[in-house]
Amino acid sequence: MQPDGDGGWEYPPLPASDEAGVATGMKKNYYYGMRFCVMLAERFTGLARDWWVTTGRKTTFNCWRSAPPGYCPPNVVEHAFITMLHEQFQYSRPQEHALLKLETLKWNIFQETPTAFRIRVTCLFAKAGINDFNAKRAFILGVLSVDMRRQVKRPITEPDLWNKIEEAVVTEESIRATRDKHREGKIL
Repeated sequence: MQPDGDGGWEYPPLPASDEAGVATGMKKNYYYGMRFCVMLAERFTGLARDWWVTTGRKTTFNCWRSAPPGYCPPNVVEHAFITMLHEQFQYSRPQEHALLKLETLKWNIFQETPTAFRIRVTCLFAKAGINDFNAKRAFILGVLSVDMRRQVKRPITEPDLWNKIEEAVVTEESIRATRDKHREGKIL
């Protein structure tokens, strides 16, 4: 930090050395960051208070939020208090629910379009926190019939996967329409 001239403080990029920072009136505020976080934590209630008293005090933190690249001194490792709180108190129920839905996922290609299925699955992946394409592909291919899996194979990108699924659905619809047409022709 350094004075901004109006009685406040600003956060400019770091100078090349600590000496250059001192010469421009800059100072590190990690002690203040730690004190701020402790004062905030002392106001916790309920289960958060219990966690703070038994475990949280013993953890290491020195700032509320980590500084962007280029703003942290090279000899300081930042431990953000907000990151620690997110890790400790993240509400995992929606994530667990999304994973359960993915594990029991079903798709009837004649009742739901590939686009609607893609939107449904993408939402579940986002809620479950699944970002890796290989994991996504495994869930999606697990839903498809054996014949569709043979048509889709194992594409290496997500757009390719969805394009091949759409092609497979069109092929299945075409085969079904041709079958239905032949049945109608035999009946007449």
